[in-house]
Amino acid sequence: MRLKYRNKSHKIWLIGKILALFSIGGIVVHLLIMFLNFHLTTEPIYLNLHANFVSSSFSSPMIPMIVVYGLFTLSTFFYWQHAKKALQFAISKKVEKEKLESVFKSMQRLTGIFAEHISVQNTEILEWVESRKIRGHKVSEKVERPTRKIAQALQTISEVSFVFPYTDKRPDEVEDIEELLRFKLDEINKLPYAFGNSTA
Repeated sequence: MRLKYRNKSHKIWLIGKILALFSIGGIVVHLLIMFLNFHLTTEPIYLNLHANFVSSSFSSPMIPMIVVYGLFTLSTFFYWQHAKKALQFAISKKVEKEKLESVFKSMQRLTGIFAEHISVQNTEILEWVESRKIRGHKVSEKVERPTRKIAQALQTISEVSFVFPYTDKRPDEVEDIEELLRFKLDEINKLPYAFGNSTA
């Protein structure tokens, strides 16, 4: 009930504001034109549009109105251009946001597929490596190192897909996602060893 009353009050206030601005603006412009006419006209002028339309339309009393109409048209044009650019910018931002959301959803689905297949297989290899270490057997770095890095890469993809979209570090554009993911994966590849030291 309160919301309905507020909406009604807001509409009344808006209508009153429009009428007040229209009245004040009309009176100010009218007085301005009359003031200019007062200084431009030295003697009474009788306009006869039927007898001489062109001369009457461009006579000295009409000059202030022509100037005002010209300024109004010019300001309307510039305002329209500004509104058009603002609308195009808003639309592009909305499209980019929808595109970003679509990319994140696709990444989340793909990450789920990777986790279901690649991660399961990789985990078996890691468990085998750990079991050999526990029994005191050496494990070749050529086996352990790539496996550890695959696990860390999957963890990074999961972080970009499921964590970053809901933090302050959320990318603003699709290109930012690619750049972030590439940067994190490159950091993993630069590490001499992803987890611990080699036993080989």
